[in-house]
Amino acid sequence: MSNYGSFQIDLISAEKADETKLEFIQAEILKLNYNKSLLEKISASVEAGKMGLWEIFLEEDGVEILDDEDFLNLISCLESIFGQFDQGSNYFWTIDLPYSSKVWEKESEGWELIFEEENHYEENEDFNLWDE
Repeated sequence: MSNYGSFQIDLISAEKADETKLEFIQAEILKLNYNKSLLEKISASVEAGKMGLWEIFLEEDGVEILDDEDFLNLISCLESIFGQFDQGSNYFWTIDLPYSSKVWEKESEGWELIFEEENHYEENEDFNLWDE
């Protein structure tokens, strides 16, 4: 079963934004070895934020969600481009069927899973009955 749902990425770099590097950063993101459509959206969402730091904010619905390891790998690759992300940066996703929701937040020691919720189901359960 594919994991389709929604996600939100809200990342703030620890490094000051330098507008002259924007095109370089966007090109580096596109070179990563991940879903090109996702990388294009992430690249297009990079901007110098109000506090003068690089920010990435992206929300998507109805997309295939990467598993935990792949998502952490992607974030790690993005950190290699931006330096580190500030504490409080976060990302979360919700998978529709079977329901699962996770929130990861940047802490001083790295990325921490701060929220996890899921519905357990029987192997042969009919998900169409969930809407009734």
